[in-house]
Order: sequence, then C-alpha cells, then structure tokens
Amino acid sequence: MTDYTTDLLYISCYVIGILMGALLLTLILLFHYHRKLSRVRMADEDFYHSNPETFYMEETTPVRDAVDADGTTPQLEEEPEERKLEEEASSPQPEVKRMTKAEIAEERLYQEVTAAIVKERLYLKPGFGRSDIVERFGISSHRAGLIFSRRETSIPEFVRNCRLEYACQQMKDEPQTSLSDIASASGFIHLSTFIRDFKVRYSVTPARFRETLQYNS
Repeated sequence: MTDYTTDLLYISCYVIGILMGALLLTLILLFHYHRKLSRVRMADEDFYHSNPETFYMEETTPVRDAVDADGTTPQLEEEPEERKLEEEASSPQPEVKRMTKAEIAEERLYQEVTAAIVKERLYLKPGFGRSDIVERFGISSHRAGLIFSRRETSIPEFVRNCRLEYACQQMKDEPQTSLSDIASASGFIHLSTFIRDFKVRYSVTPARFRETLQYNS
C-alpha cells in the first residue's frame, strides 16, 4: 500500500467520523426536543382538565377587537336582538294619517254632542233622538246622523246604551224599586222594550241581573 492510499484512507475515516458525530449529535438534539415538547403538551392537558371553563370561554366568546392576518377586522355574527332592532328600523313605518280641518271640526262636534247627552242626561227624556240633537246644537239632521255613523254607531244606539247603563246603576242603588219604574226613569216608554234591549246588551234579563246583584251583596 502506497503512501497516497494510506493518506486517502485516513482522510476517509476522518470524514466518516465527523459525519457519524454530526448524526449522533442530531439524534441527541431531536431526543431532547421531543422530550421537551412532550412535557409542554402534558402541562397544557393538565391545565385544560383543571380549568375547562377558561378554554370554553376563549373559544366561544367573540372578540370584537380581533384582527385577521391580512389586517382587516373580521365580521362577527350579529346578536339576535341587534338584528331585530335593525330590521324594525329598516322596515317601512306605517304612515300616520293626518286629520283635515273638516275632520277635526267633526270630531269636536261629536265630542260636544255626546258629552252634553251624558252630562245633562238628555237620554232620560222619553223619545229623545235626532230631532232633539238638531234643535239643541243647531245642526242639520243629516250632519247629526253622519257624526255618529262615521264612528260605527247611531243616535238610537248611543242613547239606548246610555239608558241601559243608567238602569244598571239604578238597580244597584235602588234594589227595592220595580223594574217598571226603573225602565220609565231610564227613558224607556215600554217595559218590554227595556227588557228586550237589556238582554241584547248584557245577555241576561234585568230580573236575573238584579238577582245576581242581591246574591253578591
């Protein structure tokens, strides 16, 4: 074996030794890194099991100040209440109908007429009706009927309801008074008309109504 071959053999052995040492060092570093990573994972698992609510809140609670990787703010899902308020605000609102001067004047006249009928007890007059309103307030017969009909009622119906309410109060205040006298005092000309109208309005006869009052008292 020549000197050249011997030198080449020594160099090869030296290089192989260096490579083996580097490989061994790499394996040792990987072993230590794996052990360190395992310890970190075990510590995280122990902390999770001991504090599960912390991880739950962090995962489910939206962070409104969070920023994506591209620098933009993520769009969070809106709360149901906020969405409802926005829908109500964006939905078309019903238009409020403004009354004309004529409608305002008519409403004032209706309030004036009905207030006078109730306050002055004009309904107690037997036969009180449209002609009395025309004479009392100086308006036409057509207008007198119109201010009631536009409010889904009529003069006879309004007067009849006033009389029935008065009769109910009379039966409470004067339990010994006869039904005939109460009907007459309430503005009814005939007792039969009083009984019929009372039953239609209250679904019970005046006599039964009075018995109920006496029983409750």
